[in-house]
Amino acid sequence: MKPFEGIRVLDLTHVLAGPFSTFQLATLGADVIKIESRESPDMTRIEGVDQKQNEALYGSYFQSQNAGKRGITLNLKTDVGKQVMTRLIESADVLVQKLCRQRIR
Repeated sequence: MKPFEGIRVLDLTHVLAGPFSTFQLATLGADVIKIESRESPDMTRIEGVDQKQNEALYGSYFQSQNAGKRGITLNLKTDVGKQVMTRLIESADVLVQKLCRQRIR
């Protein structure tokens, strides 16, 4: 048995540090679900050494940081997307999201 088996993690992160941290949780046995928006997918989908994979939105950086995760695309601007997200949150133990800071003037 792995240390985090039985733990469900929702991954709403983008770009390197967040996806890497949730990759580590998946490696340790957590059930990690990566949640993306079609309008703003993880930018590493287009980054990597193979241009064809990048064009297919499956860049090598994305592959390496999201191995062992399940994935879903949700449109949170729709009622259905919000309902699905609510059900996922109710079933999760951990939610990881990027921190957005706005500069206050």
